[in-house]
Amino acid sequence: MLFVIDKSLIDALKLDNNDKADIVDALENIARARREGKHLIFASRNNLKVLKEYPLLSDTARRVFNKLYNQLPQMDVYRQHFIRRVEIVAEDVFEIFSEGNHKVIRISAKNLRDFSFVMDSVLLAENQDDIKFYKKLTQTYLHWSGLGHIKISCESRGGGGQNTVNEFKEIIDQKNRLCLCIVDSDRKFPNSNLGSTASSVQKIVDENQSPLAELFILDQRELENILPTRLLEETVNNDPNRMNGVLFLEELEKSNFSDARHYLDIKKGLKLGKVLNQPNGSLFANYWTQVANCMQNKAFNISQKCRTNHNCHDETGCTCIVAVGLGDSILTDVITTLERNSSQKIGEMVREPLKTTWGHIGEILIAWCCGGSRLVTI
Repeated sequence: MLFVIDKSLIDALKLDNNDKADIVDALENIARARREGKHLIFASRNNLKVLKEYPLLSDTARRVFNKLYNQLPQMDVYRQHFIRRVEIVAEDVFEIFSEGNHKVIRISAKNLRDFSFVMDSVLLAENQDDIKFYKKLTQTYLHWSGLGHIKISCESRGGGGQNTVNEFKEIIDQKNRLCLCIVDSDRKFPNSNLGSTASSVQKIVDENQSPLAELFILDQRELENILPTRLLEETVNNDPNRMNGVLFLEELEKSNFSDARHYLDIKKGLKLGKVLNQPNGSLFANYWTQVANCMQNKAFNISQKCRTNHNCHDETGCTCIVAVGLGDSILTDVITTLERNSSQKIGEMVREPLKTTWGHIGEILIAWCCGGSRLVTI
């Protein structure tokens, strides 16, 4: 996260007969965290000039602020690019407010006497593969933005289902850690309800309103739905069956139902029996029947009898394939592909509208999990 040192801290340090312990301890912790590569710091030139010479700060802290003073021109872009930041102030306050699409956490210096506040932000996702992918996505976003010198610094935690819910609740209850939680929506068609994990975590957010935590729910069904088709093609190009699934996605993207790309079960695919074996009036069946009809010439083994009579009710044994699944391991396989390619190469594989999606996720993630190289202050 970007920590902004407010002028009120400097004014308080200059006052006579004022207890400065809270502010000094907070500044020591902020300097230590930045020295270790955690978070980034911004302050005006005048404020940094005071801090690099302030006698009540340790030699190490003063050297950190001196380095930041010398790097100030490089830091000018931070407040423009980071849509989340923490402003540390002298007054007793703990709140969050919006500035356009930016959100600002204002927090009293006395809270930062607890070093937990300046430990790495927690990045909580549904499993460690998700986190690996989001980090590669963010590195690609940094490349697009010309911010390649910024590091991703976070404590990675993978939950999954109820474990994600419990982990997020525990972090919020502790009230001393920054946390970004990213979960799948599990929406199976447009405007459908959130899945159980997303809805449970959203309920925690609604009930607690913690300034220190943010929940990001994918608009798409799952993370796999934001994997670019070109990236999938490079990953599975030696597997003809899985390539059939990728070719279907390419055709789907060009169809009148291109939005179905966001809600298709990429891992398992879709059998016609899954669509037809639904209760009367099912919104799921209504939507995916339209998609299947639109894509019938691109689907696999759909019999005329099933298509015209809609009499297939054997979901398990159905051989009418609307879309071939890419398998439960597709994300793991994609990560292997990502690890052998540069951010530039990865970026070239991402086309609209997924490029906008990647940019939005990367913008949020780097704001919460930004850091820098460790500072040598000897």
